[in-house]
Amino acid sequence: EAVKNVIAKVDGASIEGPGKETSFKFVASSARYMTTLQDSTTDDWKEELFAAVKALLPAGANKKSDAEEVAKQIHQACLSGEAAATGGVQEEFEEDEDDKHLEQLCDCRFSLAYGSRILLNNARLYLKRGMRYGIVAAKSAGKTTLLQSIAKGQVEGFPVDKLKTVFVHHDIQASQARMSVTDFTLSSVQEEMGISREEVRDTLDKIGFTDEMKDMPITSLSGGWKMKLALARAMLRKADILLLDEPTNHLDVLNVQWVVDYLTGDVCSNVTSLIVSHDTKFLDNVATHIIHFDTLKLNNYKGNLSKFVERFPHAKAYYDLTASTLAFKFPTPAPLDGVKSRGRPILSMTDVSFTYPGAPKPQLEGVSIRVSMASRIACVGANGAGKSTMIKLLTGELKPNKGTVYKHPNCNFAYVAQHAFHHIEQHLNKTAL
Repeated sequence: EAVKNVIAKVDGASIEGPGKETSFKFVASSARYMTTLQDSTTDDWKEELFAAVKALLPAGANKKSDAEEVAKQIHQACLSGEAAATGGVQEEFEEDEDDKHLEQLCDCRFSLAYGSRILLNNARLYLKRGMRYGIVAAKSAGKTTLLQSIAKGQVEGFPVDKLKTVFVHHDIQASQARMSVTDFTLSSVQEEMGISREEVRDTLDKIGFTDEMKDMPITSLSGGWKMKLALARAMLRKADILLLDEPTNHLDVLNVQWVVDYLTGDVCSNVTSLIVSHDTKFLDNVATHIIHFDTLKLNNYKGNLSKFVERFPHAKAYYDLTASTLAFKFPTPAPLDGVKSRGRPILSMTDVSFTYPGAPKPQLEGVSIRVSMASRIACVGANGAGKSTMIKLLTGELKPNKGTVYKHPNCNFAYVAQHAFHHIEQHLNKTAL
């Protein structure tokens, strides 16, 4: 709108006509991006927009001087528009006496965009050592994008050369799938940190890995143990800052508490954490501060999530799940040949046992289940008990060492895996065919 308004004030200029719509779209998208660059100057705007603006001007105009003047006006209009969008307010920032003696890790201002969408504009990120910052915002505000940008060194002014920042996630590549837990951990830290195999195994000891588990294939670990391993790898890399995006996903109650104890315990007393989570109880238990995305700024408040919501009740809506969010409607399946009752099994396992290669004992032993058209089955158990393994055996992704698995020949099933979208962030710039 800012670009359109500026062009409309130029006599004879137009954004309609052969080639002009394309030029206008280029000017608008370039202006949107340039607005996010904190150090861009009017000369930068003139250089970037000159050719496209010239195509919008009337014939006979002094194209060079007029185009540069219009580019300058677009720059000014976009900056004033951004100021209006943020209400012209500065971030709120709270610090008490206990915080003042802590080492400052970061105090920078930056802008952030995702594609053509502005997420933050000249926002301040202020971090102290040993603090745990819960990041809250409305859906799609850019919480994960912020963590990823910090991890990739793309945040302007962030001291990447002075701080070791680690994004805690399960980054298992296809080439590493057959590696043992020890070898996988060693491969990720040995070259960077020069850590020995014995140091790796000692660290795994401290977080509960048995000798048997250390030699198991990395892919045999449950979501809970993979999170423990990711945290151990971060500490082996001597992280100053941990970036955690939904760290309690797929964790049972005991392992959620383990993560709480780990982050708040002595081992992380000098480590700063930035945490994105929809687990309100978890955030309440770990956060010392709340960073709130608001009007393209980052407001920093002392206290956990409960204290933040007391002050800003509207923030509770960030964590409410409405019925519309959870509404699914599946088509009624066609009848299956030979299945006259909704209670008749269409998937089954009989006396099934399974052992992962290299594992000293079975993951599942003597399991029998029946699944019918009428089934709505919840599979519960501790992390590592074998829930996902059982599903993989039932769907045919894994083959049992003993026993039989039956599927009705005309049965179609959909399998949404626990880590179905793992590593999807690596492919977001690709086109699906």
